Parts: sequence; C-alpha cells; structure tokens
Amino acid sequence: AKSLRRVEVPLVNQEECQASYRLINIVTESMICAGYSEGGKGSCKGDSGGPMVNGNGVLVGVVSWGKPCALPNYPSVFARVSYVREWIRKHTGV
Repeated sequence: AKSLRRVEVPLVNQEECQASYRLINIVTESMICAGYSEGGKGSCKGDSGGPMVNGNGVLVGVVSWGKPCALPNYPSVFARVSYVREWIRKHTGV
C-alpha cells in the first residue's frame, strides 16, 4: 500500500492459538496471537516486523508469522517484546 495502514484486532488466548496452529507450527509463550475467528482483519504478506501496540501506544509485539492473509480461525502471530526485551537491550543498547 502507498499509505500506512493499521487495524485493531482482539487478543486470542494462548490455548486457542495453539489449537489453531497445531498442525503447522508451535505457538509458545514468546508469542502473542491476535485476530478475529471469522478472519478478514490481521497481518498479511509484507507486514513482518511491523508493530503491535497496546491502547497506550506501547510496543508489545512485532508481526512474526501466520496464515496469510487473516484467514478464519488462524490469528496473526507476533513476537512478544517482553519475552525478548533483554536480548533487544543487549544488542541495541536501548
């Protein structure tokens, strides 16, 4: 897209997300899942590395992987920033 896009999606609990991807990938505590069970809104090709922010504008996740693009019953998967915070600090100094 030529302009920056954003979407608001609900968080998906870990157990539900793990069940969605049981045949494809492993969802761990280092990941956050978000999306609608009916699909239609979520991350897509080219979104990897994009931010997931909470209602206060704090970075909580980074787009990682998922079934493109926002398919029903396949939430988007994000790297959980709090899980990798020390690694980020060590390698970037911030």
